[in-house]
Amino acid sequence: MTQSTVRRPRRRVVVRRLGHGLLVVSLAAGTGAVFLRVVSPAQELPGLALLAAFIPFGMGAWLLAVALAAGLHRRWVALAAVAGLAVQISWIAPYYRADAGGSTGQPVHLAAINILGGASDVTELTAQVRTADIVILTEYESVTAAEVARAGWASRFPYTVGAAGTDGVSGSIIFSRFPIRQLAQLPTRFRSYAVEVTPAGAQPFVLLAVHPLNPLYGTDVWRAEAEVIAHSAASFAGRPLVLAGDLNSTPDHVTVRAILRRGALRSAADAAGAGWLRTYPDNSLLPRLIPLDQILIGGGVRATKVETFPAPRSDHAGIRAELLIPTD
Repeated sequence: MTQSTVRRPRRRVVVRRLGHGLLVVSLAAGTGAVFLRVVSPAQELPGLALLAAFIPFGMGAWLLAVALAAGLHRRWVALAAVAGLAVQISWIAPYYRADAGGSTGQPVHLAAINILGGASDVTELTAQVRTADIVILTEYESVTAAEVARAGWASRFPYTVGAAGTDGVSGSIIFSRFPIRQLAQLPTRFRSYAVEVTPAGAQPFVLLAVHPLNPLYGTDVWRAEAEVIAHSAASFAGRPLVLAGDLNSTPDHVTVRAILRRGALRSAADAAGAGWLRTYPDNSLLPRLIPLDQILIGGGVRATKVETFPAPRSDHAGIRAELLIPTD
């Protein structure tokens, strides 16, 4: 027996052990993703809220587990991995199927952008929102206020609610072509507003422009600010309602799911079949990974188109939607 023939069985043993190790890791990752979605209160445990932002990536773990289990002839493990993959696909697939039904209602174009404390290029931003009826800017500050004034936003958007922040992150503002009336400023650290919008030819609708804290500030305050928004959404449930902004949570987070449930809302991206629209991080070496910026709708409001767009020099992409507001 030569030395090379001895090495081959050893290599096979090493490869199988490596395969088994990767299989265990991929199964653990996929199971963890499902667990965080199904047992959502667990997201409040230290560090798990951040991991929960990546729940959809569990599909990759399940795919790897299927391939490894098949290669290692672990039939029942492969079937279990297929089941896990199917569960996660069932959560993401609705985002790629548009609602059936008519397209009745008055079109309103809405855009929301986190401008990173005024870092975003206002000239480019002006071009991106030139067809919008309503624009929400979060992390709005005084330098940007001066720049949008010079860019002539007042002629396009004669109605505003909101204010610039003094710290680069707390300010928010709503620009509108239609008359708007402030109903409340929500008690979140970064400015969030409830307003009533009266578009021509449609029912007045409530717009919640929000920017809650992210879990890095602590899960207690993260949940508390989401509760504020959920309570506000619930108070307007039944009326035409739109909620938009940087939610600092993904649709899988317990925070957004509570807002959706209590406000009788759904994702506009889901309704329009626009897909899993990731907005963060942007202008980075990394690709966009997670959908922090969202538009939610309820009370008869429909969405026919939702898409993201670049906001140069911001760490978020913007999101915009064509909404149909009930007319009677």
